[in-house]
Amino acid sequence: MNRGESVQLRYFLVLPEYRGFGLGKKLMVLFTEFLIQCGYKSAYLWTTNELHSASHLYIKHGFKLTEEKNSEVFGKNVIEQRYDLYL
Repeated sequence: MNRGESVQLRYFLVLPEYRGFGLGKKLMVLFTEFLIQCGYKSAYLWTTNELHSASHLYIKHGFKLTEEKNSEVFGKNVIEQRYDLYL
């Protein structure tokens, strides 16, 4: 079933007490399998430059940094980053 060309991963969060057990990796694998099963061609997400572990996980699973912009989205100056995945 093809639902369209692209999808946004809107929220990706693992609570601190559950980090370090491979849950993020498992969620990324399941997300990628879902994309393929549904016929999506690409996916994207937004994060900030402060989330180093998250950025590393996205890159490890094929996402590429495609855009950066200054923002005050969380009440402080951050650099928002867009990552894209092409299947």
